[in-house]
Amino acid sequence: MNVWKIWVYRWLIVNIFLLSGFFLASGLILGEFRELYSDDEILSESDDILLGSAITESSLIKFKIVEQKKPKVVAIGSSRVMQFRSNYFIDKDFFTMGGTAGSLMDADKTFKKIKKSYTPDVVILGVDLWWLNPNFSHVSTLGCLDEIRESKYKKYFQLIKFMKDNAEMRGMLFHLDDIKERDAVGGRRTVGLSAAVKSDGYRLADGSYQYGHFLTADFKTAAELFQDTHKRLDDRNRRFEAADDIDYREFERLKSLVREMTKAGCHVIVFLPPFPDEIYSRMSSNDEWRFFLANFENSVKECCAEEKVQFFDFSNVLWVGSNDDECLDGFHGSEMTYTKIVKAMLADKVFAEYVNSDYLNYVLEHPANRFQAIPPNE
Repeated sequence: MNVWKIWVYRWLIVNIFLLSGFFLASGLILGEFRELYSDDEILSESDDILLGSAITESSLIKFKIVEQKKPKVVAIGSSRVMQFRSNYFIDKDFFTMGGTAGSLMDADKTFKKIKKSYTPDVVILGVDLWWLNPNFSHVSTLGCLDEIRESKYKKYFQLIKFMKDNAEMRGMLFHLDDIKERDAVGGRRTVGLSAAVKSDGYRLADGSYQYGHFLTADFKTAAELFQDTHKRLDDRNRRFEAADDIDYREFERLKSLVREMTKAGCHVIVFLPPFPDEIYSRMSSNDEWRFFLANFENSVKECCAEEKVQFFDFSNVLWVGSNDDECLDGFHGSEMTYTKIVKAMLADKVFAEYVNSDYLNYVLEHPANRFQAIPPNE
């Protein structure tokens, strides 16, 4: 055997050893972080799981759950439709796809993927302000995120990337006792590090999101909760880019999506998710946003009138009987706010037939806390 072959064999042995060590160590860490559950394991007990991965996008498993459950009522949109709960609907026949649609392109893809397995009776579509902002990126991220989540190997490399960039995640290696099998808020089985440590994640029974770190933290004032959104407005970035008018190409995409939903036989409800009054008032009184804001609201309303679908404008929490103290941050209303939104949507007679109005009224009169209408373990 010549020197060259010996060098090659040694190189291979060393690299195989290092690679094996990498996957072994990563696998052990992922196991401790509760990140190694397969989709089949999760789906078999989905009604009792809080899913909050720190490695991959947790919302993507919702497509498999919807394919299984085939709920009559579905909500589609960004994180601003994650506060709807199945408890408000007869036989809990509801699921929110909130978090799968950061843009209109993703909303369109979400509906098309649902329609491959079945057609919902009712679709609630939450249209975000930035979806029609010409200065905001409208690219789809679903494909890229799905590729990472479905890969058996990319998860290991994502772990290294996240640990390199996140000191808190690295620190968990020295505080493994803080990683819990049951979440501290609702008592559900935890899958993923965020769920196991912060009690943050999706309740897979209905797709809603539990903001555990809000519910277990000390009381925060509106000034603290809205601070980041005010900074976004100051910097005119991260969904709050200044604009004069809507993006008419994206507006046509919205019309096409609504038309596709109605042609498929869905009863469509379009709504504009709420901002706290403090944030909405700032935008509506500033020339850098107020014309765009007004054009956005009027354009979506006109689109719905043209397509003959129900439209609700809840852009300001005050308009639905909520208030700034019930908001999670500068552009997310809490579960309490969305309970009042469902109540307001009862004006749509078709939608009202799917709602358990007695239960809805009860939790409005007996809310669990400032943010939650429903008791945490339900």
